[in-house]
Amino acid sequence: MEKRGRQGNLGQSDFRPSPRRALVLLAWSFGIGWGLALLARIVLGPALPGDQGVVGSTHTDAQRIAYSVIGLLFLVLPAIVAEVLAHRWRVRLEHYGVPGRAPGAALWLAPLMALGLTVLAVMLPIVGRVSSFDRSGMGQVQRLGEGGRFVEALELKLDLEDQQAPLLHATAKGFVLGVTLGLLVAMGTELAWRGLLHVELRPMGRAWTALIGGLAGAAWWAPLLPMAVAAGDTAWPEAVLRLGAYAVLGIVLSWARAATGSVLVPAALVATWMALGEVPPMALRGGSLMQIELARLAAVVVVALGVLMVHVRGSTGRVSASRPEAEIAEEE
Repeated sequence: MEKRGRQGNLGQSDFRPSPRRALVLLAWSFGIGWGLALLARIVLGPALPGDQGVVGSTHTDAQRIAYSVIGLLFLVLPAIVAEVLAHRWRVRLEHYGVPGRAPGAALWLAPLMALGLTVLAVMLPIVGRVSSFDRSGMGQVQRLGEGGRFVEALELKLDLEDQQAPLLHATAKGFVLGVTLGLLVAMGTELAWRGLLHVELRPMGRAWTALIGGLAGAAWWAPLLPMAVAAGDTAWPEAVLRLGAYAVLGIVLSWARAATGSVLVPAALVATWMALGEVPPMALRGGSLMQIELARLAAVVVVALGVLMVHVRGSTGRVSASRPEAEIAEEE
C-alpha cells in the first residue's frame, strides 16, 4: 500500500479488486452510522408513536431534530466514507463508477427500468384478482376512506380531481423527482454499495456481489425504521416489506451498474423506483396497502431472479487477482 501511495493514484493497470477493502468500508460505515443511531436512542429514548403525541414536549422536539439529522447523515455517510477510503488507498473514483462508462443512461435507462417494475407491481394484483385497475387514480382515496382516515381521503380526492390525468401526472412527477434526487441524494449511498463494494467484491463473483450489496444497502437503513413508523409515514408490516424489496432490488441495481459501468444509473433507478411508489396504490382499487407492498416486492423478486439467471448462465463472474486488468476495464 505504501509503495502504491508513493506512485500516486492507481492507474488502470495497477488496480486489483480486494474484498478486504469492502470489509473496511462496511466496518467504518456501519460502525459510525449505527453507533450514532444507537447513541441517539440511548440519550433521547426511542421515537415511539405515543411520545410524538405529547405537544410542546422539549424532549420530543429534541428527538425529532436528532433523528432528522441522523436521517440526513445516513443519506451521505457511506459516500463520504467511500471517498475518504479511496483517497487513502490512492484509488481514483473512476474505478468505482464515477462518472462511469455510460452515465447518460441515468436519464433514460433508470426511469424505464423503474417504470417497468412499477407496471409489473400494478399488474400482479390485477392478475391475481386482488384489485382492479382504476385509471382515475382514486384507488388510494377508497383505501383511506375504508381505513377511517376521512380527512386525508377528502384532501387526496380534491387534489386528484384538479388533475387531468392523475396517473400520468404522478408518473411524470416520479420521473423528474426520482432522477433529480437520485443524482443529488441517492449517490450518497450508491457510491458505497454499487460503487466501492461492487468493485472490490468482484473476486467473489457477480451474483454474490449483487446479493451482498443488496443486503448491505437494506441493513444500512434498519435503525431508521422505528423513526419512520413513529412519524406515521408507514406501519411496521409495510416498512419491513419495503426494506425487503429494497434488499432484493440491490440485485437489479448491481446489474444496472455492471451494464453501464456507472454508479449514477443505479442511483437514479432506486430513487425513481421510490418516487413512483405512490402510483400502484393510486392505480389499484381494492386490496390493502400491505397487499400492494407485497406486489411491489414480488415484482422486484421476479426481475431480480431474471438478473441472477443471466449472471449464473452467462459466466461465473469471478475475477482473480491474477486476471488481466484490461478484462476488468472492459466490464466497467
